[in-house]
Amino acid sequence: MQWSIEESWAPAHLIHDVDAIGISLYDYFRSRHIYPQRTRSRVSARMPDDEFQSHIQMDGKVPVLVIKQVALDQQHRPIEYRISYCRSDLYVFVCEE
Repeated sequence: MQWSIEESWAPAHLIHDVDAIGISLYDYFRSRHIYPQRTRSRVSARMPDDEFQSHIQMDGKVPVLVIKQVALDQQHRPIEYRISYCRSDLYVFVCEE
């Protein structure tokens, strides 16, 4: 069962070889001495659209959590922007600073 759909963007100048990323963008960043230091997150809820329902196979009466995050490096520069669409009936969002 799929719980979420994520979209992620990173500045092109930080990715020298897309194939070298593997399964973890953050492992790739660390290998290039780019260290995520902080994340800003915004969480909202909305009703799922037809496309989301078809991918996740869920009832349209359950809201979706929309989490928009910006990850920043040591100099507070953005290194990733991510939008996550998560089933609210199966997902718990925890934020620690």
